[in-house]
Amino acid sequence: MAGVARAAAAIGVAHATLVWEGPKPSSGLQAAARRARYRLMGGWCAANGVAWLATAHHADDQAETVLMRAARGAGPAGLAGIRPRLRLAGGVTLIRPLLSWRRAELVVVAQATGWPIA
Repeated sequence: MAGVARAAAAIGVAHATLVWEGPKPSSGLQAAARRARYRLMGGWCAANGVAWLATAHHADDQAETVLMRAARGAGPAGLAGIRPRLRLAGGVTLIRPLLSWRRAELVVVAQATGWPIA
């Protein structure tokens, strides 16, 4: 988190660190953490008048999601993968504009602009 804050400050982009407080489940932690992230980000957006929240999920994330869901025996809804658009609470719309891009393509773009690659 501190690295993101430093990178944002270096290019003059406002940044907020949101913290999931309270008890954490002993099982299903990844799913609970994902719900908490979207609740926190969506809540921040709604409170600050931000209607659109974009994430950097890309085609490789999409493939990984579908494969993991298939391995768990997901049905058609689960095998549809990551949705490109989702309505969150508070009137915020989550968008994933990079789902058609491969990670390697995004790395080339980031490197060309001098953005650090994690």
